[in-house]
Amino acid sequence: MKVLGREIKFEKLMPILIRYPEASLIAIFNKIRQKLFIESHFNGYSLMPSVVVIEITYSCNLRCKTCWFYGKSGTLKNKIPKESLNFEQLKKLINEIAIFKPYIYITGGEPLINPVTIPFIKYAKKMGLIVGIVTNATLLTRESAEKLINSGLDFITVSIDGYKELHDKIRGVKCFDKAIEGIRNLIEARKNKKLPIVTLNCTISDYNYRYLEKVVEIAENLKVDIIALQHPCFLVKKTIKSHHKVFENLFGKSDNLVDGYENNSASKINPEELYSIIQKVKNKTKTSLRLFQDFSLEQMKTYYEQEKAINKKCISPWFSATIKPNGDITPCLGYVIGNINKGSFMNAWNNKRFKNFRNILNKRKFFPGCIRCCGFFFNWE
Repeated sequence: MKVLGREIKFEKLMPILIRYPEASLIAIFNKIRQKLFIESHFNGYSLMPSVVVIEITYSCNLRCKTCWFYGKSGTLKNKIPKESLNFEQLKKLINEIAIFKPYIYITGGEPLINPVTIPFIKYAKKMGLIVGIVTNATLLTRESAEKLINSGLDFITVSIDGYKELHDKIRGVKCFDKAIEGIRNLIEARKNKKLPIVTLNCTISDYNYRYLEKVVEIAENLKVDIIALQHPCFLVKKTIKSHHKVFENLFGKSDNLVDGYENNSASKINPEELYSIIQKVKNKTKTSLRLFQDFSLEQMKTYYEQEKAINKKCISPWFSATIKPNGDITPCLGYVIGNINKGSFMNAWNNKRFKNFRNILNKRKFFPGCIRCCGFFFNWE
């Protein structure tokens, strides 16, 4: 069963339904809304978002080779970003949007670097929202893990990229032992509770795709609830240039965000070998397995070998928005439609700028920079 863009077994979902039946019913409504997509006929107007992504900080204690912020082509690799969202900004946002019960997804950077992250989760939960967070797990001490559990968090995704030496190589810092200890602290702090649902996520790369079975073994030993394998979001230079040209023609400017997706080495992945490995993992693991996305062999070949979209259309800007650490509101691709420090999120959601973006996207179906974005697969079947 797909819920909030995730493959989750119904028995694991039940605690969420019991904890917040109203938010859960709205989530089901949004899945139907997504399936029918009648808003494509609304001239750029959309009902309220089902997901609000909050990039609570860009600060990070790791320097992952595959990161679009700090990796080889990362847009922040030579910078030390100072901006982070504070509690008052976040409280104001939640007070505005809580009425329509969106799923709150907290990311970064490393979210746990921001000291307001756990108080913010508590506040969002107090307002009846379903909340998830993604973390590298290195800052999950026993104390912080307990605080995170006690915050009422619903989902937590922790990242492991391979066995010890490989994980440390990819992450740019010796951190495997800390990450494993952090996950154990989390599982121990949860005790007999059903929530939060703990997912171990592995982003597939040319570094680790041959060792996915080892990642699954690590995850099962840790007794996480879900194992997630995620295909990389990457673009080649030619596609990036094409994207900038299209955006400059349509909108007058193009953000450098897509430059961070440049990763020619991802095309070194052998799709046939990767497909075979994933089939082995599917047959072997007893833990719930989520594949983002679960491609056929032909789709996988297209994904890794061609600059060609394998989905028909992006609908994400009708259903989600991202809040940047400086307060900017964006549907995707660095296109800014407002700022929570300068105005209302509710007003920005259907302002002239956003509706224009949706109308253009509705006609084009997608932009060059969309083809491997996780948001592009929002409506993947």
